[in-house]
This record gives sequence, structure tokens and C-alpha cells, in this order.
Amino acid sequence: MPPSGIDALIWTLPINKVMERMAAAPSDMDDFVNRLPNDPRWREVDFGGEGDRYGSPMLMINSWYDVSIGPNVALFEYQSRNAVNENARNNMFMVIAPTTHCTQATMETEHTVVGERDLGDARFDYVGLVQKWFDHFLKGLDNGVTNLPKVRAYMMGANEWRTYESWPPKQVEYVPYYLDSAIANGRPVYVHCLGGLGRTGVVVGCWLARGPAT
Repeated sequence: MPPSGIDALIWTLPINKVMERMAAAPSDMDDFVNRLPNDPRWREVDFGGEGDRYGSPMLMINSWYDVSIGPNVALFEYQSRNAVNENARNNMFMVIAPTTHCTQATMETEHTVVGERDLGDARFDYVGLVQKWFDHFLKGLDNGVTNLPKVRAYMMGANEWRTYESWPPKQVEYVPYYLDSAIANGRPVYVHCLGGLGRTGVVVGCWLARGPAT
């Protein structure tokens, strides 16, 4: 494959021509980029679809900087409530690392760096966890793996691993944000907070405003 700059490739239109523009060798991607989202053939390659209910325990290892973190966390939430039996529902476990796609156990050091961001010591014994998981659920060893926290997630900013018994965490505070017309004028938007307090700030590069509590 010839070298191609991602900054140029992301502007390719129509997007189904991106592989051609890269002069890439033929692959399944040629088919994938031409499928509609509701194409039934996606069911041949997905690991979870609308209404699927798992019948066995699950250990999910995700990354905050993975493109699929949203649907993977949603899958964990859904199966924790809707798996077909109590054994499965009670044994859904998840780890969320501060890494990129499928780089867990390869990026983490005592000074884990993702892009230009130093995330501190994010090391985690993934191999040990997976081995204990399979030793218990495949070999029947009583090694205490089911007594571990249901969720372990790396808190970026605080730069530390935290544990939770459910996801979303029970103590989470939901804060809805709404786009404001002032964005077009390039000026800050006042964020109205409960209790009469207020703040301004930039979230994901855009000025946002919080809506009323009602």
C-alpha cells in the first residue's frame, strides 16, 4: 500500500472511494464501505445486534480512545440487564483502559502516553485477569474471579484505576448539554447550573450551554 496521509484521505468523497484512492489491495473493506447500515449481511460479522441476549458470562476489555467504546459500553449495560439467565447477568465484567484500539497491555507504562497526553501509570495485568477468567469459567477453578469489581475503568485526569459495581456508576451525575446559537458568533455561552451558580467553558471544541432542569 503506498503511503497516504490520513489528513487528506478523510476528505475523500464519496467515502466508498477511499480504498481506491489509497491504491489498497482488494479486501473485505471494499464490500463494507458499500453496505448500508441496515444491510442484513452485517449480522454475519457482528458480535452483538439489536435484541440479542447473551447466555454466558462476559469479560469485555475496552479502551477510552477506541472508536467502538460507545457501543461496547452500551452492550455491557444491555447484557447486564437482559442476558437470558441469572448466571450471565451476574457475571458481566468490563475493563476500560486509557489506550487506543486493541493496544491494551502494549502501551501502558509507568508514564503512559497517548498522543501527547501523559496519563500516568496505567499498567494493568490483562493477561492475569483473562487467565483467571478462563480458569474459572472453562476449568471450574474456584479462584475468586467472580468476586472482583464488575467494572474497572481508568479515570483520565485523575490518572488512576477506579472500581465500580455497575455501569454507569451509581454516583454518576448526569449533566445534559445543548448547542447554543451564540456559537455562530464565536462568543462564550453561559452555562446555567442548578443552585444559581454558573460557569463557561469549551467542551470538545464547541461552546455549549446547559438546558433547564425541567
